[in-house]
Amino acid sequence: MEWIFQSRQKITERIDASPLLPSRLAAMSIDEVQNLKLKSFAASKEFAVKDLFELHWNSGQASEADSHQIVLHGDCSRLDRIGFEMDGGVILVEGSTGDQVGFGMRDGTIIVGGDCGDELCCGMRDGRVLVRGSAGNRVAGPPPGAKSGMRGGDCIIAGSCGDRVAERMRRGTLVIGGSCGDHGASFMIAGTLLLLGEIGTGWGCGMQRGSIIVTDSAQMDDSTFDAELTIAREFELSYLPILWRHIRETWNSQLALFTGITTQDDYAESVLDFTDKIPRGRWCRRQLGDRSYDGRGEVLQLTKESRRC
Repeated sequence: MEWIFQSRQKITERIDASPLLPSRLAAMSIDEVQNLKLKSFAASKEFAVKDLFELHWNSGQASEADSHQIVLHGDCSRLDRIGFEMDGGVILVEGSTGDQVGFGMRDGTIIVGGDCGDELCCGMRDGRVLVRGSAGNRVAGPPPGAKSGMRGGDCIIAGSCGDRVAERMRRGTLVIGGSCGDHGASFMIAGTLLLLGEIGTGWGCGMQRGSIIVTDSAQMDDSTFDAELTIAREFELSYLPILWRHIRETWNSQLALFTGITTQDDYAESVLDFTDKIPRGRWCRRQLGDRSYDGRGEVLQLTKESRRC
């Protein structure tokens, strides 16, 4: 089952889009979906789906949860909580979105053709989130009151991110193609974080375990890490090519899903351009952990050869 939502006009209020889940819509009739209520965050208002979107559907022959798909066309920049606690299926957003995309996500795939707001993938447990543009603050961080952030899955962002990325991240893989703000990976518990652009200050404070992988040109704040536990020489990590292949395959998986529904002429080209940025080698330098945590986390700084080998 494929549901296609085309916005009727520019949405002016922040809307809670959490009811729009593939698994939920799959059990509803056409009339039920059209009359489904979406709440406004700014005021005590409710909007029916049919008031905001022109709805089309294609029943197909899909019966499994992963075969259900939602496509969002038009202006979605004020739609928050897309894919909130999503448990399967596919959500494709042609343009930009609001805040809390993939919040608490447990399974499935979300692909965003534009930018995302704050708190992308907070508390994510599994699944895939692929963003062609940039994201805001607190990507892969903890939900309010939670002790850990992202706990599994893959999140790949081709553009830049704001501050406090991967705060208390526990598991999973997070890739950021552009620059990042300050205080990233604070109190990171575990997981893998690949940063392909410039980074701000205060990274890795309180880092317990996990890996931050940066390029040869990135400037880490050495005061956070223990110089006595830093290995200055270059050495080889055989698992890195396996990680690069996984990232490339995950990122390129959107081509089959998204190319048929987007009107962006340069979409496929931009996807492949980002693929070329993903490293290929296995040589790096290593810095070990925050001084207050006995060096249990690590920063791997790739050599120039690793970026193109």
